[in-house]
Amino acid sequence: MSKRARPGILRWRARKDHDRAAGPSSAAVELDERDLFHPSELPVDEFDNLELPNNEAAAIAIPAPDSPESPPTPSVMPPPSGTSDAPRLGDMRTTYHPNSRRPTAEHASRHPSGARAESTHTIPFSDEPWKPFFNSHEDFLFSEILLESGMNKERANRLIKLFRKCINGDGTFTLSNYSDVQAAWERASEKLTPFECDTVSAEYKGEERSFEVYYRPLWDWARDLLTNPLVAPHFEWDAQKIFRHNGESFIRIIDEPWTGDAFWDAQTKLPEGASPFCLILYADKTKLSSFGTKKGYPVVVRCANLPAKIRNGEGIGGGCIVGWLPIVPEEASETKNVKFVNFKRIIWHKSFFKISNGHPDPRWIFPLILILSADFEEQCFMALTRGHRGKLPCPICLVPNTELTNFSTKWPPRTAEDTKRAVYISRDMNRADAERLLSKLGMRDVDNAFWLVENSDPYRALSFDRLHNNNSGLFGHHLWKEFTQRVLKGYGRAAEAKVDAQFDKAPRWSGLTHFENAIATHFADGKSHEDISKEYYHLRKAEVGGDESEVEDSDGDSEVEGTNDKTSSKVLKSWRFPKFHALEHSFDDILAKGVSRNYNTKPNEKMHGPLKKAYLLRTNFKDVESQILRYDHFALVTTLIRESIDASERQRREAASDADDDDLATESSAEGGPNVTSGSTLNAPASSSDGPQQAIPRRPRKIFEAVNVTLRSQRSSMTLETLESNNSANARFRNFRIKLSRWLNESIPIYGLDVPRGMLPVELKPGHKITEYQSLSATFQSKVDLKHYIDLIYCNPSFHGAERHDFVIVQTEASFFFAQLLFIFTCSIADTTLGICLIRPCEPVAPRPKDLALRLCHVRAKASVEFVFARSIIRGAPLIENFDRVDDYFVMDVAEHAGDLFLRCKELFKHLITRRIYLYIDTTRAQSTMRRLARRAVLVAYARTLFASSLSTAQARLPSYWKPGAKRVSFAPVHAVQRHLSSSVSASASIASSSPSPSGPQSSQKPRSKTWRPDHAMLRTDQSLSSPMPLPSLSQCFFAIRSEGKVHNCALIHWYSRVGSRPDETTGMWIVRPDKRQTGEPAAAVISLDSIFRAVHLIPDYGTGLVPQHFTYEHTPYIFERYYVNDLIDHHAFRNISNCSTY
Repeated sequence: MSKRARPGILRWRARKDHDRAAGPSSAAVELDERDLFHPSELPVDEFDNLELPNNEAAAIAIPAPDSPESPPTPSVMPPPSGTSDAPRLGDMRTTYHPNSRRPTAEHASRHPSGARAESTHTIPFSDEPWKPFFNSHEDFLFSEILLESGMNKERANRLIKLFRKCINGDGTFTLSNYSDVQAAWERASEKLTPFECDTVSAEYKGEERSFEVYYRPLWDWARDLLTNPLVAPHFEWDAQKIFRHNGESFIRIIDEPWTGDAFWDAQTKLPEGASPFCLILYADKTKLSSFGTKKGYPVVVRCANLPAKIRNGEGIGGGCIVGWLPIVPEEASETKNVKFVNFKRIIWHKSFFKISNGHPDPRWIFPLILILSADFEEQCFMALTRGHRGKLPCPICLVPNTELTNFSTKWPPRTAEDTKRAVYISRDMNRADAERLLSKLGMRDVDNAFWLVENSDPYRALSFDRLHNNNSGLFGHHLWKEFTQRVLKGYGRAAEAKVDAQFDKAPRWSGLTHFENAIATHFADGKSHEDISKEYYHLRKAEVGGDESEVEDSDGDSEVEGTNDKTSSKVLKSWRFPKFHALEHSFDDILAKGVSRNYNTKPNEKMHGPLKKAYLLRTNFKDVESQILRYDHFALVTTLIRESIDASERQRREAASDADDDDLATESSAEGGPNVTSGSTLNAPASSSDGPQQAIPRRPRKIFEAVNVTLRSQRSSMTLETLESNNSANARFRNFRIKLSRWLNESIPIYGLDVPRGMLPVELKPGHKITEYQSLSATFQSKVDLKHYIDLIYCNPSFHGAERHDFVIVQTEASFFFAQLLFIFTCSIADTTLGICLIRPCEPVAPRPKDLALRLCHVRAKASVEFVFARSIIRGAPLIENFDRVDDYFVMDVAEHAGDLFLRCKELFKHLITRRIYLYIDTTRAQSTMRRLARRAVLVAYARTLFASSLSTAQARLPSYWKPGAKRVSFAPVHAVQRHLSSSVSASASIASSSPSPSGPQSSQKPRSKTWRPDHAMLRTDQSLSSPMPLPSLSQCFFAIRSEGKVHNCALIHWYSRVGSRPDETTGMWIVRPDKRQTGEPAAAVISLDSIFRAVHLIPDYGTGLVPQHFTYEHTPYIFERYYVNDLIDHHAFRNISNCSTY
């Protein structure tokens, strides 16, 4: 049989199923899944002669397989007579294990898993298989949707509540499908300023290159924020200087941006009565997928006139994406090319100008950029400096690269005026002199977009970034890496296990990540490094391996006694890099712009998470920028509507009743004292935002309130006798009843509690009942900002499977002390209920030399226990164990962000530290130890600096015989098929499994990509009966032919033929080339989609010529002469292609 059948005919290929034939009289013919249409050639120039008259024979006839007029042609020659049972090509044999006692089985041309005989046994299926697990079929369907969507508990409850509300007739649900949802979002998106798309271009190497930039006009966003009634009352328009009296004099307090000098200076430059509208801008690239290469470049804006709680939050008034900068692709040949680096910065600043450009009304708004929040790389983009390799690497000041560790000299700052003047002067010079001048100043010949913003200086706006500079920079990449290397290489796995065990024993605390395997785990986020740094200095013992009392360093050569040659190093680390120098500007930024939370990149980095999630779940991975920003705009509108609904419901509840709070507690406190006043800034647990639930009765909360302390997690009541019996092995509960009675008799008169005189003295009986609680919340006023905060403190014998007894600070008449909670309970005397805690007090310990060097607050727990009233507890405190001595602890005074615990420890340990330092410096040995500790603090910070290695990629090349005109492939046959055959064309390959509607031709589906993408496929043929091998083809379009009431899915293809009789010796891959006619046009044909065996990946033979810059993957199928059949694209391709002996 010839390779191709005669043109214009698509013929059936079938064979009899000899295994199931009923006899010679049976005419049944069964189509095997491999025996489908034979692909035949249909010349392009014959399409114009095709006609399809209505209800008549078509020009392309496809006879039915059971038609007597056209018997099917067998594709395989029948076996000779007498050999019908002989094995055939492709038959399979299965041999079972002897112990299975199963005979060897043979299967005809199919896998054993599909060759088992069909069972005649009827399986008894249930009509209601969801029972008794689900009450109804609909309940199962709903649960299935929740499981597939990954919806969490909170969202699932909200959805169920919405359904129940509509079922009960209390709500209206009008949405019919997803299109209705999208239409509603489109209408709602008009409430806020939408994104726009524009093009920025710049010339590079004589060619104009353009890039798309998406942006929300910055001043339109400002107007949306200013006119929002939910946010408007919280704006602070005037600069302030706040002072607090410390008992001797007034001291200045700086926290919010408007309390800093920069806000003050900005308002000074404005007309009288005017107020600045200060912006905080952030920009940073981010990978949208951890397994891909796609990146995004969002620009986030925040308003510095709003308080930090709103500004750094996630609702309206928080961070908002106002731009998506283009990322200029960098080729290997352009790496470290100064012109290309400048070109990227030109595109960056032109794009940023699109965002900041606008016409604000100067009569009522004076916008300015107060803070630029970014890591060092982005700061160099914003300031247009030359980075860490420049002669003046700092983007804020003019420090030479050789003086980055010099903190004693105050270097002159960069200014916009000086920089602008230098750039303009360089443009009047020749190229060599201009480059010499700009290189000396560490600048680039690019116009800065921030120069055009009134009342703004980008170099003063650049701010110290604690996240990238300290947490993930100095500590994560330097100190922590050096520590782990010293532990692993110096002391082995035993020390590693010891450090991990100590990290695991660190106290659990709200907002502090707990680590079980800190040494071996790689952390990529700055938050983890920040939490490790808070515990790092308290776990230093594992590094040395012993108590410092055994340390001797008389000669000063070794770090510590017992260190071996592996850990002792005399090569000092160079700290001469910009992030170390940035510490010089940290305090200046606090004075100018407030505390570091105002310009920390942490809340902005947090916004990358929703963008990555939108990329994975809301896009088709092509042209993702517009899809991500569209979803982000819908989410912003959703937040606006949700906060408006919540505010309206709060006002309605407050107006309807002011007595709802009376039902929150079932017990009343006789200790008195006001609750937290309305308007206090509390970090209390958020209540339900769904409003009151009238249909469901409110369950009483099992709490007990005592002034500033609320006891929670109530347990069952028990008698004192039962308590002592259950804790008979615990010495702390011995004679518990007697000790409690004695303490009550002493404390009730002192504290003036309202207890009837007839009940004194208190004599508690063994049957007297108490109620245990396993947690409490303490409300305290911070010593930093005088705002109220809440600590959640636990005293639970089984907190997530482990015993947990937190530490607290207990107030006394003169001062306070640390203590560990052992037992929380309430005891009733007559009608008075008292909240009481059994504690183990701790006393401060005089600091040792190492404690002073690391500034540790050292306490020691007493052996005795005491009772205190719950209201005496000020707040909680995280204390970490001193692993060198039992009952010794260190106060983790830097574990919280508020700073209150740090100031309290400074107050409590001030006199001890002062006295100890005086005696410490007075001794000769102590001075030697101090020098050793200072040197060791530097050695601990050693690490090799890691530089990103530049990856050299091979340049793609075209064959030398490539002609530019060869890419002009005529697509006329595609349009002819549409016109004459009423076909449907799709850019998606999924149409291969779908048929057009019986009522007529389908409309073209919406393409998923703006570019033409023809794919390669492999077809089944019967040209080689000994070893059937599919032929590759290039699919041009998919269409359907309707003939005599039947629909046939077809495709227009271009043929390919093999080159040579065996795979390529170098690559091991087959080589193919496209078939062409004598006229040079591709050899085209129409095939049935059933003939497609599988998709195939072809790699061009690039030759030796250079690839043009405008070359894309769209040109690949047409301009190369030869292609490699990639059999390594997946394991199926390897088996289908590589195992064929012939092609």
